[in-house]
Amino acid sequence: MILHIPHSSTLLPSHYSEQTPLTDAELLEELYVMTDWHTDQLFDAPSAHRICFPWSRLLVDVERFADDADEPMAEKGMGRFYTRTHDGRLLRPEPTPVERTRLVSLYNDHHNELTYAVDEELERLGEALIVDAHSFPDQPLPCNLDQTRPRPDICIGMDSFHSPEGLVEGLCALFFERGYRVEINRPFSGCMVPKRYYRKNPKVRSVMIEVNRRLYLHNDIGFRRVQSDLRDILATLDPEVPDPLPEILPEPTPNPVPEYRVEWSDDMVKRSLATAYQTGKLVLPTSRIQELEICSLAFESAGGIQLPDCGHVILHLKEKKT
Repeated sequence: MILHIPHSSTLLPSHYSEQTPLTDAELLEELYVMTDWHTDQLFDAPSAHRICFPWSRLLVDVERFADDADEPMAEKGMGRFYTRTHDGRLLRPEPTPVERTRLVSLYNDHHNELTYAVDEELERLGEALIVDAHSFPDQPLPCNLDQTRPRPDICIGMDSFHSPEGLVEGLCALFFERGYRVEINRPFSGCMVPKRYYRKNPKVRSVMIEVNRRLYLHNDIGFRRVQSDLRDILATLDPEVPDPLPEILPEPTPNPVPEYRVEWSDDMVKRSLATAYQTGKLVLPTSRIQELEICSLAFESAGGIQLPDCGHVILHLKEKKT
């Protein structure tokens, strides 16, 4: 497996601030909005070949097409070399010929590294799997082509040639089993494939996994949960990781703790959210139930509590001991 992580870095050269009309605070804000925060830590697969671009996408975006004529985002000033911010302000002038040569070299070096990794995996295994690792904000940015809401927890990007149906369906099922809302090619579509193999070799498989930042960016518990789930899912996809399941599976045992689906319209649930935010548990004054544990709920630090878009939460109920 090859983990491709193109947008996790915030590193910019020292002269970059001299090229932009943005203030330092505005530039930091643009970095905050455009960086796929912590994807180099979220996507944890020990056996994978990791290819992580060391520079910020504001310098050069290695995920874009080399030719602006092929890149839809070029119309927004966000092709291979960004000249506009996420909300359309001037970020920097077009690179000079000398600077463009240096940036093209960074771009080509990254793509060469990815191509060589695919070459090596094809030679060793007869096939290659690229996992394109990203994150996205819960609310669409002005530059985003897809402005529809609400956004899912997980976006799976696929290509009809390089993303087999079984791979995509299996990946969706693995996320569904863990309680995530998943959509395919929304709000972002496609996946990374080296130009040498694009639409030429079906043995080069690729899929993009985009994680909604609402799930992890301001919540340590959420971060650990997403990281753990991704680790398990990537291990399931990786052909070099032995099957963790025993040959003979034990008989399933019934779960003694029932689960209930509670809608947010329940006023009692709403009144208890403050307690849930502080303790991670939802305590309700009923005669039958001791407490309700929230097993999937994400929060934003700014503005207090952010309810999940799905409009419900699965609650584990613990019966009172008599």
